[in-house]
Amino acid sequence: MKPTILILGAIVIALLAFGGVWLYAQQAPVPAALAPRTQAPAEAGTSTFSQVVSSNVSTAAITTPTVGTPTLSPSMIIVNTSTPVTITVQITGVTPIPGSVNLLLISATGTQPTILGVMQSSGNGSYSLQYLFNPSSTDEIQLQVSAAFQGQLRRTLSNIFSLNVWRRFADPVTGVAISLPQFAKTETLSSTPATSETGATLQLNVVDPVDSGYIIPLITFIVQTNSKNLSLQEWFENNVDYESLLLNAGDIHSATLSNGALLLTLQGPFPQAFLNQIGGPVASVYVMSPDQSEIITVLTPEDPALVDIGISPSSLNAMLPAILSTLTTP
Repeated sequence: MKPTILILGAIVIALLAFGGVWLYAQQAPVPAALAPRTQAPAEAGTSTFSQVVSSNVSTAAITTPTVGTPTLSPSMIIVNTSTPVTITVQITGVTPIPGSVNLLLISATGTQPTILGVMQSSGNGSYSLQYLFNPSSTDEIQLQVSAAFQGQLRRTLSNIFSLNVWRRFADPVTGVAISLPQFAKTETLSSTPATSETGATLQLNVVDPVDSGYIIPLITFIVQTNSKNLSLQEWFENNVDYESLLLNAGDIHSATLSNGALLLTLQGPFPQAFLNQIGGPVASVYVMSPDQSEIITVLTPEDPALVDIGISPSSLNAMLPAILSTLTTP
């Protein structure tokens, strides 16, 4: 029995000794090389991981590529006439892959766009291409620019933009030539020779698409020779504003058009005394030809039927400066 007790006591003593060593080991300091590291505050000039991620996100936002809205020169061409047009676009944020900036023709039927050419860099993020257009109809030409960038699966597109296609009229009676958009499917241009009392008349007539028996006199040009070499204001005072009622009311505005013609426009409402004096409709647009040899009075209708061709009197008048910029005289 004694040997058994002695053996059990030895085992207990051994277990107690082992437990003491194990507890000491648990309390002993861990060498610095093995100790877990705690995150210290970032020093000046260094970045934490979260700061790096935030910085990368911010940089990505700043460098997102942008393809601006292209510009056209000229912005209008004539149907059935070959015309070179320069298209320019500004790309910012990221430089596109070389040779990847394309000018696209957007199909009216919604099919795949046609690549018209590759736009070339002219520095400072500007890309341009000159393309020769020769349209067979007066429909607007829809265009777009696309560009490819490293790291992006999809191309970046510009807004769709339009090249206007107008018609050129040359009148043998007045010698006046002018370009006009296609307002309606059926249009005619009529002219009347000048007389001793009135100037020659050039009139664009539109067949009302709703009522084919009704003709809308859309724009009328009255062409008078400036035989006395007057300035446009002098002519206006001598032939329209006899008593300077409009000049005194401050209703007159002038501008020089891109072809060198001088434009004079009246802004209503007009003084009642002037309305009583002329006793009829007021012509609000006058233009002197670039060579100053002709004065042209422009009349537009206040016709409710204009809505049938999708235009209003105000929008028609807003188009007149662009139309008159195409004017030439003999």
